[in-house]
Amino acid sequence: MQGIALVAVMWMIAALSLIATSLIAATRPELRAVAQQRDALVAAATGDAAIALALQDLVRKDALPALFQERTEWVDGQPVRVSVTPITGLVDVAHAPESLLAALFSVAGGIGGQEASMLAARIVAARSAADPQAREALLVVEDLLRPGGIDYPLYAKISPLITAGEGSGDGKVNPLAAPARVLQVLAGGNGALAAGFIAARESRGRLADTTVFPGALTGNAVSPLLRIEAFVPAGDVVLRWSRSVDIRQASPSGAPWSVYRSESTPMPPDVTDDSH
Repeated sequence: MQGIALVAVMWMIAALSLIATSLIAATRPELRAVAQQRDALVAAATGDAAIALALQDLVRKDALPALFQERTEWVDGQPVRVSVTPITGLVDVAHAPESLLAALFSVAGGIGGQEASMLAARIVAARSAADPQAREALLVVEDLLRPGGIDYPLYAKISPLITAGEGSGDGKVNPLAAPARVLQVLAGGNGALAAGFIAARESRGRLADTTVFPGALTGNAVSPLLRIEAFVPAGDVVLRWSRSVDIRQASPSGAPWSVYRSESTPMPPDVTDDSH
């Protein structure tokens, strides 16, 4: 009898072990999902804090940033890369000339030159149609996704480089304010030309020679509107935490700036570098 009881106990222990193993396996995806959600929330709070620190410093200087800049903000002992892009350093799809849109789609979007030119022509025709009822104003960048516009894979590639109706109104880009990928667009994909200008901008600041880029695409406008982005590791990705800010307009909450657009995008760690 003792032998039978021992065998029964061993079978019970084996059964309980199987049940425990099954429960662990079943809860593992839930635990992973909770961990990912926690990482995302921490990254969002860290990104917001880093952007707020950068804004406090910019407001304290009481001058409109004229140059694209990258900086490091420390949040709870963690370094966070933050980029500050004056809105005039981005491509304003609501007003950009056809040649600039074609370069944007070709260089940044990676589509063929002829296809890029046709797409640019179609967008310019739609936004400038003589019949007001047929005209398709680009009020926000997502309007590019309307039927007859661009597909989402192309939009995802160019969205960090564009704005809609927030620039100087002439559709031109200020190279002093532009990030590296926009400079490559202005250079028609000539990486050496873009890199040379970046080096000149770092050493000479506002005195850098912007005439190395086509004059039809470039201007010198400044604006109180900024796009500030924080890049925060969150698990296996880096969260691009973006805020579009009017640095001269106080918000109802009492902050000396107002945020009029927010966006977050998970990115692979190897594509987040946009050296200035």
